[in-house]
Amino acid sequence: MTAAGHCHPGGAAARGRPSRRDVLALLALLAAAPRAAAKDRPVVAMLGLASEEADSAFLERFRSGLAANGVVEGETIVLEHRHASGDMTLAGRQIAELVALGADVFVVPGPAAARLVKSMTDVPVVSGGLPLADPFLFESLGRPGGTVTGLSSFGEDLAAKRIEVIREALPDLRLLGVMHNVTDPVYSDWGEKSEEAARAAGLATMRLPLESGSPAEVDGLLGGFKASGGDVVLVIRDFLTHTNRLHICEAAARLGLPLVSEHPIFVEAGALMAYSEDVDAAMTHIASFVVRILDGTPAGEIPIELPTRFRLYLNLATADQLGIVFPPSLIARADSVLE
Repeated sequence: MTAAGHCHPGGAAARGRPSRRDVLALLALLAAAPRAAAKDRPVVAMLGLASEEADSAFLERFRSGLAANGVVEGETIVLEHRHASGDMTLAGRQIAELVALGADVFVVPGPAAARLVKSMTDVPVVSGGLPLADPFLFESLGRPGGTVTGLSSFGEDLAAKRIEVIREALPDLRLLGVMHNVTDPVYSDWGEKSEEAARAAGLATMRLPLESGSPAEVDGLLGGFKASGGDVVLVIRDFLTHTNRLHICEAAARLGLPLVSEHPIFVEAGALMAYSEDVDAAMTHIASFVVRILDGTPAGEIPIELPTRFRLYLNLATADQLGIVFPPSLIARADSVLE
């Protein structure tokens, strides 16, 4: 799965990405930006493409991971964080600002931000949610070889297991909607993998592509899916769906549509269930990559890690509202049950 060779309809503005003119202007700004004077502490730059509220859990867990590794914010490092709320041009300006502040390493929640940082600077990047392959970001999981390392979300290979769990909870499911961000090729690929897994399990699928994540766009997609006889919506977590999760969950609830996600934060917002890697552990562990880079290990020499623990999250309150009864076997296997 690569960043190259993926094209989406509409221009750069429609996809929420910087235009070529924007990119050239940002690169010029970056080149002209004065680097910080000699520093007494390393600067760790966290860049999120979602809103500050949506990024708060990642930032909190990352800080916890730093502390667990003996790093004291404000004493042994300076932590600067920025949040673009889906505005890629703003994100570019924030990257230039962070580089000018003397960033020694960037940490980002996902591959879209990693790609934007790497396109603008050679400062090392530690990312969560990396795909299994992306030649622009890294050469291989075991030997990244460039400036990017971190954690893979293993999203593609989890698709089949997630569909299996959904079918166990909702055995009468026939038509599955897959909602995902189409402005970034990684999430488009994950959407395609989820559809493939669903079709392999005998389900019909309907793509629900998000370009902006606006309430009107979400309402239109979910309303159209419901009118088409849709049964369940699977939401692929990314900076658009993450930022707009509350409205997505509320809109699905109004329509009586069960909503399933690959991230537990959606269950907290009202989704029916989620099956994912151990997200809290991953967000905490990512700090160890940053510490290794600050200690002098090049990012390209630090293998990208795959998750080893997975968790099932159920929302009993939402199930009651929708008239759904989870099988006792599924409840027994759940790692977290929200009542």
